[in-house]
Amino acid sequence: MPYPSHPEDLALARRSAAGEAAAVEALVDRFGALILDAARQVLRGREADAEDAASETLLRLLGPSGALAGYRGES
Repeated sequence: MPYPSHPEDLALARRSAAGEAAAVEALVDRFGALILDAARQVLRGREADAEDAASETLLRLLGPSGALAGYRGES
């Protein structure tokens, strides 16, 4: 099953890829804490580094030339 598997996530990814700011914000709201928690675990309590890593991850995914740029939900 291709990711994202939840229909709402797929719709948000498509809208984000089309440049819709509200969709980007919704994805950050939905997954930001999860990404930050993962960064905290990997970086073992170095809070500033974890926040930087989480921000960089979100930017690389959701930024204008990020991984989701042009995403259409096809495999």
